[in-house]
Amino acid sequence: MNLIERERELTRLTNLFSESQAGRGRVAVVSGTVGAGKTALLHTFAETATASDAFFLSAAATPGRRKIPLGVVRQIFRGIASLPCGGSDVTRLLDEAMGAAFAGDDFSPIDITETTGAVLQKLNDVLLTASRHAPLVIGIDDAHHADTASLQFLLYAAHRVRSARVLMVLNEPAGPWQEHPAFNAELLSLPHSRHIRLRPLSRRGQARLLAPRFGDPAGHRLAMTWQAITGGNPLLAHALLEDNRHLVRPPDQPLVDAAYTQALLTCLRRGGPAMVAVARALAVLEEPAPSRALLGRLLDMDAEHVRDTIELMNRAGLLGGGRWRHPAARAGVLDSIAPGERSALHGRAARLLHEHGAAPAVVAGQLVAVGDTEAAWAVPVLEEAAEQALAARETHTALSCLRLAHRTDSDERQRARITSALAGTEWRIDPSAAGRLLPALVSAACDGLLTGRHTARLLGHLMWCGRVKEAAGLLVRLTAPGTPRPIGASAHLEAVTLLMSCVYPDVVRRAAPRSTATAGRRDAAASADRRVRAASALSAVLTGASDRDVIATAEQVLQGTRLGEQLSESPLAALAALVYADRPDQAATWCDPLLTEAATRREPVAHAVLAAARAVISIRQGDPAGAERHARTALTRISPASWGVAIGLPLSVMVLAATALGRFEDAATYLDVPVPEATFQSPCGLHYLQARGRYHLATGHPAAALADFEHCGGLMTAWGFDRPGLITWRSDAAQALIALGDAGRAVELIEAQLALVPPGPSRTRGISLRVRGMAAEGDERNAWLQEAVDVLEQSGDRYESALAAGELGRTRNPGAPGDRAPDPEPDARDLTEAESRIATLAAEGWTNRQIADKLLITVSTVEQHLTRVYRKLQVNRRTDLRARLRGDG
Repeated sequence: MNLIERERELTRLTNLFSESQAGRGRVAVVSGTVGAGKTALLHTFAETATASDAFFLSAAATPGRRKIPLGVVRQIFRGIASLPCGGSDVTRLLDEAMGAAFAGDDFSPIDITETTGAVLQKLNDVLLTASRHAPLVIGIDDAHHADTASLQFLLYAAHRVRSARVLMVLNEPAGPWQEHPAFNAELLSLPHSRHIRLRPLSRRGQARLLAPRFGDPAGHRLAMTWQAITGGNPLLAHALLEDNRHLVRPPDQPLVDAAYTQALLTCLRRGGPAMVAVARALAVLEEPAPSRALLGRLLDMDAEHVRDTIELMNRAGLLGGGRWRHPAARAGVLDSIAPGERSALHGRAARLLHEHGAAPAVVAGQLVAVGDTEAAWAVPVLEEAAEQALAARETHTALSCLRLAHRTDSDERQRARITSALAGTEWRIDPSAAGRLLPALVSAACDGLLTGRHTARLLGHLMWCGRVKEAAGLLVRLTAPGTPRPIGASAHLEAVTLLMSCVYPDVVRRAAPRSTATAGRRDAAASADRRVRAASALSAVLTGASDRDVIATAEQVLQGTRLGEQLSESPLAALAALVYADRPDQAATWCDPLLTEAATRREPVAHAVLAAARAVISIRQGDPAGAERHARTALTRISPASWGVAIGLPLSVMVLAATALGRFEDAATYLDVPVPEATFQSPCGLHYLQARGRYHLATGHPAAALADFEHCGGLMTAWGFDRPGLITWRSDAAQALIALGDAGRAVELIEAQLALVPPGPSRTRGISLRVRGMAAEGDERNAWLQEAVDVLEQSGDRYESALAAGELGRTRNPGAPGDRAPDPEPDARDLTEAESRIATLAAEGWTNRQIADKLLITVSTVEQHLTRVYRKLQVNRRTDLRARLRGDG
């Protein structure tokens, strides 16, 4: 090891050696914390001494050999025996010493019998005789671990080397000796004894250590970080440098790896059993730093002993203020504990912490580390810790607590509550995994073991998974006259029943007709319960029963929404109410901050659901590219299996967006993804049918498209949801009818849709006007389309606005604005909607790049569409398009 900031201490040893060479024997006591470099200093000095013809006699004491009498002395005299003057009686003397009546474990410098004194004198005579032939340096590493008999000899010899050519160097720990303080005190009291203290590396010393590897500027910059991690401990500092030896550039934060942790464990072992025990206890107990009394009880150790040990660890740089300096330190200590011992430590720690009134999260951490418990007090602690973890957005911690609580014996009601909490927490990450718990929860709900809140949550899970029969059966049971309801069930059940009537209207109407008969006529503003208000607002928009204050109510619900807890159905219902009320821009304003927050959290379900909601909003804002991006996020955050019936929502957006952007193969790929049958019992199925119908229409299959649109309309009518703000099925069907040549029926559908649209400009009104114009002829067609353009420009739907403008451009004579263009030839009507839109822009002189930018598609897509347009219209160049579209060709 390269000695840094040890030059002065090395010089002092060299000077003492010079004095001993002159016949003035010296004793040097070198003290320092574990890892301070005592051994390295001794070995470096030994090289200097032996270069001056001195003979170096070394010995190293260890805790494991403390019970072997004269173990250290035998190491010393093994070297003397090899000298020419060593004599043949050394072995005999040592054997004789073994039989002498040396003191036991309790060392006393004055407790020397006549027999032991005689043996010590003979051994010392051998030592002095050898020093007359060559200067001797006796180096004892970790002298505090020496056996009692060896300490007796070392002290005896130390008194008698004052006039001999002998330098004794004893390495010892910093601070008072724990085992034999009398030996240390007596040794330091000798007039020819000198105390040399090794101090931790300074920041300047750290910079010197780092400079050869990283250069002077980087060394000075990194010194503070190195100091914070190593506490100035040379062994740790060199180990940390070893961990980072392969780095090409100086690290801002060094890698703390195997070399560092191994050096730390070495320091702990050298520090003795008490230091190892305290380190393990600190690693098990984590933060905050536990009290000395608690550590003492955990280790069955005196609190004062614990205090002194922690202070030694602080001084050695192993700890900083009683805490680990780096997470890798704690992890390394934990890994060093045998599994059985570690589990036992965690178990004792959990009990003691609970008795001391520690926070539930702290106690639960110990219980989870054990992995099993039979203690009756553990379950409520785990439950409370899980609730706190969820509030702190630590979902995985909450799961660990609840899973352990679920495995622990408890009464039926408590177990039902834990199962519900576990299902709700797993739902945040993977609804498909939580599905395994639903049968037990249904049974518990039927037995009256769940509260209203947990029952409402269960109904929501069943709806999401498409387990419609179970949800309906449970709802029937809960709403039957005379049936006792769960505790606090009224508001919860009212909200979830309303929501179920929106999600599965036909099923709920059959299951609980009394509870849903007036659902559509509820006044959302009349209820103080936020969940009821949100569900009532959505129900009112879907049924058209009332629109009084619906927008204000939805925004009030969203205003109070925070993602500090699990994302509930309330904000989603409120967002849906705004979307279906033709207010996509307002919905985006509320959805965007929630989505941003969800993206930073480790709860994929909340992120996925809000991304899907934003995708629907983007489609209705006329942003197919943005809608596709959000929908893709939704589909990648959780698996299709976890989406349940709601998979129809992001899939429908992907199909709509790909179709609008002319990527029909992509749209077909998404239509191949399996969708649960229960999806078509909910509004998610309506979105899916509309998207599939538009795909069929865009790819030249108007009959298939009409079937999807009419199916959609039939469901909406049967459910009482026939509102164009939900799905504009009539205008979609009208376009299919126009393509099939039935303009008369198309006009009937559009006029019926216009009659349902609320007064004032809106996206839905603009779409209706555009399709009405497509079904008209002559000046009437021009008037309808012009009004559609005006309305859609106010609505903010860029895509629909572009469609209307395209239709208007084909109607007018481009050379004389305002003039009516001739009816297109039959071959022009063979173009799909996307092809017509691109052909019109190309005929007006737009470049492929300009068309791509305007329609938010790629240049390649534009080129592919134009190729098909040229083939269908039988033209060879762009200049022929205008005449062909006008019908002149």
